Amino acid sequence: MSGLLAWLHQAVLVAFLLLGVAVAADWLRRRDRERGWLVVAIVLLAVVTGLSALQPLLGGRVLSALAVVAFVGSGYALFRFRAAFLPVSARVQKAVLVAATAAAALLLIVVLLAPRGPLAGPALVAALGAFLVWAVLVAEPSLRFWLAARHRPAVQRARLRALSAGFAGLLLVVVLSVVAGSAARMPALQLAFQLLSLAIGPLLYISFAPPAWLRRQWRAREEEAFGSATQDLLTAGSRAEVAQLALDWAVRLVGAESGRLEDAQGTVLAEHGPAPNGHSLSIPLALSDGTGHLVVGAGAFTPVFGADERLRVEQYAVTVAPALDRVTLLEQLRQANAELAEASRHKSKFLASMSHELRTPLNAILGFSELLIDDGESLATGVQRSFLANIHTSGRHLLGLINDILDLAKVEAGQTELYLESVQVDRVARDAIDLVQPLAARKQIDLALADDSVSILADQQKVKQMLINLLSNAIKFTPAGGRVDVSCRRRGQEVAVA
Repeated sequence: MSGLLAWLHQAVLVAFLLLGVAVAADWLRRRDRERGWLVVAIVLLAVVTGLSALQPLLGGRVLSALAVVAFVGSGYALFRFRAAFLPVSARVQKAVLVAATAAAALLLIVVLLAPRGPLAGPALVAALGAFLVWAVLVAEPSLRFWLAARHRPAVQRARLRALSAGFAGLLLVVVLSVVAGSAARMPALQLAFQLLSLAIGPLLYISFAPPAWLRRQWRAREEEAFGSATQDLLTAGSRAEVAQLALDWAVRLVGAESGRLEDAQGTVLAEHGPAPNGHSLSIPLALSDGTGHLVVGAGAFTPVFGADERLRVEQYAVTVAPALDRVTLLEQLRQANAELAEASRHKSKFLASMSHELRTPLNAILGFSELLIDDGESLATGVQRSFLANIHTSGRHLLGLINDILDLAKVEAGQTELYLESVQVDRVARDAIDLVQPLAARKQIDLALADDSVSILADQQKVKQMLINLLSNAIKFTPAGGRVDVSCRRRGQEVAVA
C-alpha cells in the first residue's frame, strides 16, 4: 500500500505541474484576457504542489510561506475569474481582496512565527480563519459555475461543470484533510485523497483548453437538433427572424459567447450577447447583393476556435445565405405588391373621380351632332351629313368605352352604385338586340327573342350592359349566316338568360 501511495503522490505532483505548464503555455500562445484569472488560479495550484514537493528536500519556512501565499492566491484568482464571468459589485470585490489579504497575512504569521509542531491556541484559530476564507473563495465560484452552466451551449456547459467539479474536488480534499486530522494519515483515506486529487488535474485542464475531439463530443446533442434548426431557417417569415435564428444556432454549434450577423452593407441584422472584442471567427456569407459576415466571439468559457470550429461554421453558412436571400426576396415582393396595389387604388380612385370630367365633353359633342343631324336643312351636302353621322357614331362608341372603363374603375375603388328598380328582362333584352343588330347584320346572323315576360329587381343599365356583352360575344363566335336565340326564363328565385 505504501508503494502505491508513494506512486500516486508522485503522479499527483507531476499531473499538477504539467497542468500548470500546459495552461500557462496555452495562455501565452493566445493571450486572451477573458481567461487570465483562471490561468493564475490553476498555475498557483501547480506552484503550491511544486513547493510542497520541494519542502522535504530544502526545508525552511520560506518555502512554506510561499506555498501559503500561492494557496490563498489561487482562491482569490478563482473568485476574480468568477467576477469577470458573473459580475459582482466593486464593493464586494474590495471586501474579498481585504479578506484574502488578511487570510494570507494570518497564515504567513503562523508559518513564520509559530513554533513547530501541532498548532494550538491563537495560531490554530488564525489558521482556521484563514482556511475558512480560502474555502469560501473556492466554494462560492464552484457553485456559481455549476448553476450558470444550466442554460449555456453544450461546450460552455461542459467546461463550466468541469471547472466547478475540479475546484469542488480540491476543496473536498482539503476540507476532509483538515477535518480528519490525524486520521487523514490512514492508508485508505490517503488512497482516496490521492485518487481524487489525480482526477482534479484532467478536469481543470479540459475546462481550460479542451481538445477538438472532446468539443465534438460535447456538441453531439447540438448537432442532433441542427436538422430541425435548418428547417426553421427555411420556414421563418422575416429577415430579422432568420438572422437571429441563424446567429443563435451558430453560437450554440461552436459554444461561442457572443456574435453578430451583418448584411452586405455592414448593417447588423442580429446580435447575441455583448459585441465580440476578443478572439473571434468571421465567416463570409455569399448573399445575392454582396458578401455579408457571420461573426462569433470567444468568451471566458468558449474554446479558442480551431479548424474544426471554422469548418463547422462555414458549412452552416452555406444554409444561412440562401435562407436570408429567400426572405429578402419575399419581403421585396411583398413591398412591390403593396406598392402596385396602392398605385392601382389611386388609379381607380382617380378614374372614378374623373367620370364627370370625361363624360361632359363627349355628351356635348353628341348633343350638338344630334342637333345638326336633326336639322338637315343646315347641311349643304350629303357628304357633310355622312361625316356628321360618323362623328356621332364614333362619339357614342367612345362614350360607351369610357363608361365601361369608369364602371370598372368604380368597382375597383368600391364606389359602384346600384339603382334598383323593377326591370322587364325581355324588354331590356329587346333593346340590347336592337343595339347589336348592326353587328349581326354584317355576318348575316339572325337574332331571335323568346316571348317570355320576366321581371326582376335590378339596376336596369347594368342588366342591359351585361346582355349587350353576352350578345356581342355570341355574334363574335357564331359563324356567318348562323342564328342566335335569346331566352329569359324564371327558375325559382333566379332568372336565367340564355
